Amino acid sequence: MRAKSSARFVRLLIIIGLLTLTTIIATGSVAAQTGPSVATDSVSIDGSTVTINTGDTAAVAVEPTGAYTATEPSDNGVVSDDGIVWNRPPQTVSFTLTPPSDATQGDSTVLTVTGTESIDYTLTVASQSANYTVSDLSPQSANITVDDQIDISATIENVGGATGEQDIALEIGNNTEPKATSPLTLISGATETVTFEDVSVSQSGNVTYTVTSANDSAAGTLTIEESSSTTPSDLLVEGTVEKSGSTVTVNHSDANALAVDNFDPSDTTISELSGNGQSQPSGAIWNGPSGDTVSFTLTPPDSASVGDTIEFDVTTDTTETVSVEIVEEPAVEAPTGVSQDVAEAVADDNGEFSPASIALAISSAAENGRVDGVEVGPADFALIISSNSS
Repeated sequence: MRAKSSARFVRLLIIIGLLTLTTIIATGSVAAQTGPSVATDSVSIDGSTVTINTGDTAAVAVEPTGAYTATEPSDNGVVSDDGIVWNRPPQTVSFTLTPPSDATQGDSTVLTVTGTESIDYTLTVASQSANYTVSDLSPQSANITVDDQIDISATIENVGGATGEQDIALEIGNNTEPKATSPLTLISGATETVTFEDVSVSQSGNVTYTVTSANDSAAGTLTIEESSSTTPSDLLVEGTVEKSGSTVTVNHSDANALAVDNFDPSDTTISELSGNGQSQPSGAIWNGPSGDTVSFTLTPPDSASVGDTIEFDVTTDTTETVSVEIVEEPAVEAPTGVSQDVAEAVADDNGEFSPASIALAISSAAENGRVDGVEVGPADFALIISSNSS
């Protein structure tokens, strides 16, 4: 039997010895006794119940080592500073064994159980609680504009040994309150992607954002740029321009004159000016423009990409800076006078106005005036058929 440093626990052993001696005197014989044994080889990191088979011993004592604590004994167990003792226990007794706060999964402790003799049992610390890890943060980094919206996602996995329910939080910068939270229940071993949609930041600069669980976190960086002072504006009929060039229409509200200039990028080109438009070194001008609008073909430079913007000034009585976004060319080329939505509704899967697709569209329009939810009239069909035969 290994030496005990505590006098109190020695007294517990003396009690066990006296009870054993009492049993011998009462029975008049020394029968072989079955000693106690521990029914488990692990303990939860959060603390868990340990059950002891007491055999037929007259008393049982348990003593954990280190900073592990033994509490909540069953039946008539008595807690001391050193452990727990049961006098005349039933066949099984139990108690709660709790690891110290700095214990980690895989640690071990020795539990000394004393009946007719002392036996050391090694218990391994196991994670029986939920443990949510955070990985695969997307995007890891991104450039956005102030108040632009972005989706942020992360993969959450419960690597713990039990089902859990945690709030997954999105934290932006140094804010003490989460930007958003998402409750998530996962069984042990399960994985799920959590997405925070339409996230925006109202301050410019480099901002760290973090997706956190109760156990883990992953961080990324957002570069927030000041929003441009330009806008698609009511001056423009179109807010986009195709990569290969397309028509831009400007409302002028009966202005005496209208000019477009100061294009950025500067190698943007304009052509095919409507009405009496005249080319200028930096753009074009219309003196006494007729109607309500003027138009021109705007062609982005070769270096521009889809998603870039082109800015330019529109001057009537005042000057306003506007912008258009560069977009891909549509799969369907709309005939002159036919809107893009109508053209795409009537065309076939190859982007062509085949006799079959036109007939099918006419049949659909005859029922409710719409094709794939788009209003299409007789004039549209006439223009499409005319362009198809030319």
